[in-house]
Amino acid sequence: MIPAGPGSLRAAIRTRENAMLEAIGYDGRRPRRRGVRLPAALGLVALLLLGSATAANARPQKIIGMPLRSTLLLASSNVACGSGVTAGHGFVDCGIAGSDGQPKKGSYFVIMTDVGRVNMIAASTRTIVSSHTPAARERPAGRALITQTAHAGDQIVLPSMPQISCRVQTAGGHTTIFCYYVNKKTGVVRANSFSFGMSDTVTTVLGWNAAGKNHLLGDWPENG
Repeated sequence: MIPAGPGSLRAAIRTRENAMLEAIGYDGRRPRRRGVRLPAALGLVALLLLGSATAANARPQKIIGMPLRSTLLLASSNVACGSGVTAGHGFVDCGIAGSDGQPKKGSYFVIMTDVGRVNMIAASTRTIVSSHTPAARERPAGRALITQTAHAGDQIVLPSMPQISCRVQTAGGHTTIFCYYVNKKTGVVRANSFSFGMSDTVTTVLGWNAAGKNHLLGDWPENG
């Protein structure tokens, strides 16, 4: 059994991601199909989901569309994500929601834009604590169009931002969302891009090099 502390959880997140990448033979450029012919449109994220299905995720996997100005809640978790447009760019952001629906005091939230920028922001001060190509963050005006709930095993598709792909998995006993900056045509994680994973206890940001290898850029405990 994997302990639930932040340190062990971030290790579990990375171990699970690496195991899934290895399971499908991902070499940083394209997924090797190992005798199973799959439509190219499925992309890397769908392949990860197919390769990681386990008995623990007995519930059928769903593909959830996430249009602009919508909200996504993670089942059995306080993680909430939203999508919108700011400064002419689409974005997805995720955070630990308090009772008022806003990021919980003492926690962090993360934003990924449609050009691959990833920022970690302290909820209490609204200051950027880590930035990979700085970007402003602003909620668009108006109420969310829809609110949906995602479970472990689900794939999140953003029709207006196909270059961002997300999936929901269980890591270290916690429901966790992973988002990647991908090639819109192939679904493969882009070289020299960034990705993030967020659960109730920790958020991690990974960097991906030209060879498709990932490395940890930082982790922030969600102990608000």
